[in-house]
Amino acid sequence: MDNNFSNIQNFINKVVNQDKFKKKFIELDIFEKFEEIIGKSLTIYIKEKRFMEGILTVKLTSSVLRNELLFNKNNIIDRINKDLKKEIVKDILLR
Repeated sequence: MDNNFSNIQNFINKVVNQDKFKKKFIELDIFEKFEEIIGKSLTIYIKEKRFMEGILTVKLTSSVLRNELLFNKNNIIDRINKDLKKEIVKDILLR
């Protein structure tokens, strides 16, 4: 039984450690941290989000929220990177 568990665990580790999965997990962590920082109640204004080459792009349905987030953009970037313990997010585009 332990051998089967070990084989399954090794398989899962190999799959998870593939580059395409690592990138997706990092992307999900970034989205989660962003939503945590702005507050769960404001996530209803997010229309679309994506992360590519160090840039987090967020499309919002509220111009007021967009302006507020623009004002705090550097703080948000710093908090995401600090929480993830990596300098991953270089910029945030708010549209």
